[in-house]
Amino acid sequence: AEGADDAVEEDGAEEEPAAEAAAADENEDPAAAAAAAEAEPPAKPSPPPVAGCSLVTLNLAGNPLGVDGGVAIGESLRSNTTLIDLNLNDCSLDAKALIAVLTAVNESNATLRRLSLENPRIFSEQEEHAWHAARMLAVNKTLKSLRCGKWKIYSTGVEVLAGYGVCVNESLEVLDLRCNKICEVGGAFLARIIRDNEGLRRIGLDANALRDNGAIAIADAMPECASVAEFDLRSNGIEDAGLCALARGVAGMPSPPAEVLLWGNHFAEASSIAWRDVLEYHDIVTDVTFRVVDGELQAARVE
Repeated sequence: AEGADDAVEEDGAEEEPAAEAAAADENEDPAAAAAAAEAEPPAKPSPPPVAGCSLVTLNLAGNPLGVDGGVAIGESLRSNTTLIDLNLNDCSLDAKALIAVLTAVNESNATLRRLSLENPRIFSEQEEHAWHAARMLAVNKTLKSLRCGKWKIYSTGVEVLAGYGVCVNESLEVLDLRCNKICEVGGAFLARIIRDNEGLRRIGLDANALRDNGAIAIADAMPECASVAEFDLRSNGIEDAGLCALARGVAGMPSPPAEVLLWGNHFAEASSIAWRDVLEYHDIVTDVTFRVVDGELQAARVE
């Protein structure tokens, strides 16, 4: 009996501290509990957001960004306020990605100065990307250079670019349309750009298909040229008549252009004489020179 009583007393002795601890927890001051909680080390905070970007030049040429990458770049342009020069040449952009970039510059970006989007993967023949480029140029007031090489632009695309974009734009200085499919019909729309745009300094048209009629249309606009000082007309299938017209057009300009590139066209004797005379009287950078070979004046390439 005495052993049973001792066991009961020991159990009671163990229960008393537990009861006292529970009572202490119930009577604990809430303020003290809060202070103790504050004294505990805080949980590791999440990293703060990046405080702005100072990047001004981004060259991604040759990287296979594809559709998703191009769309992501377009989205980033909507919030970026520092980027000045963006090169997305040969980045496997399709029409959707191209339009995403153009739309972002149209609607939300006011800092970009130079945009190069050459050689996208365009499979459509509708030239919808030309329309979005025109819309962007119509409202953008900061872009200085737009390079649209290998866009599969035909004469209808040039008509859209000229009528709805370039001719009303006041900031663009360089328009590069090299390696497209602009035929002689497009010469009239290019002539309109030369006449009407008052800020454009350089127009790149190499490796198109302007031929004689397109060259003649451009030449007829040269005496009324508002600002263009550099013409790249290489490899356009232009023959003697068109080259002679261009020589007359350059000679009739209010001030001679700084540069005219013509190699890759088909010089004959008449056009060689015409351009030799123009280059003798005007200080123009060009990629052709003329030499007498077997009694005939021939064109030669200047490296």
